[in-house]
Amino acid sequence: MHYVIRELKEDEKHLLDDFLYEAIYVPKGITLPPKDIINKPELQVYVSDFGEEKDDNCLVAEVEGKVVGAVWVRIINDYGHVDDSTPSFAISLYPDYRGLGIGTMMMKEMLTLLKRKGYEKVSLSVQRMNYAYKMYLKVGFEIVHENEEEYIMVHHLRGDIMKKIYLAGGCFWGTEKYISLIPGVISTEVGYANGKTENPTYEEVCRQSTGHAETVQVEYDPDQVSLTFLLELFFDVIDPTSLNRQGGDEGEQYRTGIYYTDSAEEEIIRGTVVLLGESLDKPVMIEVKPLLNYYPAETYHQQYLDKNPGGYCHIQPNKFEKVRTAIDEKTKYRQQSKKELCGRLTKMQFEVTQNGATEPPYQNEYFDTFKPGIYVDITSGEPLFVSTDKFESGCGWPSFSRPISADLIAELPDDSYGRNRIEVRSSGSDAHLGHVFADGPKELGGMRYCINSAALRFVPKECMEAEGYGHLLQLVL
Repeated sequence: MHYVIRELKEDEKHLLDDFLYEAIYVPKGITLPPKDIINKPELQVYVSDFGEEKDDNCLVAEVEGKVVGAVWVRIINDYGHVDDSTPSFAISLYPDYRGLGIGTMMMKEMLTLLKRKGYEKVSLSVQRMNYAYKMYLKVGFEIVHENEEEYIMVHHLRGDIMKKIYLAGGCFWGTEKYISLIPGVISTEVGYANGKTENPTYEEVCRQSTGHAETVQVEYDPDQVSLTFLLELFFDVIDPTSLNRQGGDEGEQYRTGIYYTDSAEEEIIRGTVVLLGESLDKPVMIEVKPLLNYYPAETYHQQYLDKNPGGYCHIQPNKFEKVRTAIDEKTKYRQQSKKELCGRLTKMQFEVTQNGATEPPYQNEYFDTFKPGIYVDITSGEPLFVSTDKFESGCGWPSFSRPISADLIAELPDDSYGRNRIEVRSSGSDAHLGHVFADGPKELGGMRYCINSAALRFVPKECMEAEGYGHLLQLVL
C-alpha cells in the first residue's frame, strides 16, 4: 500500500477529533463509548485549539488522497505528563489501516521531527491491556512508571546517534548563533579549546597567551545533516585564508579550526578542507586537529545573540537567513534498514528492491501510466525519473530514456541467468531498480531504463509541491 506521511494542513485540524476517538482503547467485548466522550475536559486537552502553541506538532498518513491516521504531540498536563518541557505523544489510525506498518512509520517520522527541533524526550501513557505498548517499545519508548491500569513511557531523543564537532570561526557569539540555525544541529555551546591552560576565563584568553581558540561545541544529528555539509556551511561564514583574524577581530583566539574527537572523521574533514582549497587562490589557514581540551565559556557568553539581539556579530545578516533553510540533500533521502523496510513495503516491493527480484510484465502498477509527474525511490523517496522521459517500449515494464540525473543511478554488471546485462540501482538507497539496455528510441538518446514498478512511487504533478518536490516541476512537461 502506498502512503505519504506529511504535516497536518490547517483545514484538516477537525480530523483530530476523529482520531482522538479512534485512539481510545476499548477492550474486546466492551461496547464502544459514544463519540461525544471526546468532549470531556481530560480528552479535549489533546485537540482543543491545536496548532496555536509552538509545541503543537502533527503528522498525518495519506492514502490515495484520504487522511487515514495521525500522530500528534503537545505539552499538556495529561495522563502521560512527565514535565513541562516534554511533549505528550498521541497516535491513531482508522481500523482498516492498522497492522500495515503505517503507524510505526508515523511514529518514527514524528520522533525524527522532535529530535530535529531539539526536544530531549517525549512521553505517553498506554493501558497495560493495550497491545500497542509493544509497538512503542519497538520504536524506543521505555516504561518509566506503571500502576494497575497503565504504563507511563518515555522516548529519549538524544542518544548515541548524536555526534559532536568543535568549530573555531572567530568571535564565538556570531559563529554559535549561525551554526545553531542549521537544520540537524541539536545544540551548541561556546567555549575555549586546544589551549595551554586549564579553566581559562574570557579575560585570560583575550589578554594572555593561553593558546585557546574561541570555539563552538556542535551537537548534531547525522541523519539530518552530514559532517561534510556542516563544514561547507561553516566555510561560508569564515575567511579560510586568514590567519588569527576574522572580521574585525584579531588574535590567536580568533583563529579558525576544526577539532574532532572521533579519529574516523579526520579523513572526511581533511578531504573537505582540500576541496575548499582547490577553489581558492590562497593557502587555507584552517587548523585541523584532534580536540585536546575544551572548557565551556562563562554563562553570559552562551547564546549571546539570543540574549542580546543587537549585539556585536562579524557575520553578515543575510547569512543567517540563508542557513535557516539549508537542507543536506544527501541525508534528506536516507537509506532505511531492511527491518524498517520490511514493515513498510509490500512483499513484492521488498523482494524487488532488497533481493533483486523482477515483477511480472504487464502486471505491475506503472507500465502503462503516462500521467505528468515524477517517479521516486519507493524506499527513500528520492526522485529518480520524470514522466517527460517515459515512453512505451512494449516490454511490459516502465521504460525511461534517462534518470533525472546520472549520479542518482548506479550501473553494475549483471551476469545472472547466463545473460550479460547492466543492473540499475539507486545510488542513495542501494535499492535494485531494474536494468538498462541500449535499444531505446534514438531520438531520446538510445537508452531504455527498464524499471520495476515495485521499486517506484509515482507522484502526480499536482501533488509535487505539497510533497516537497516543487523544485522539479520545471522538468514535468
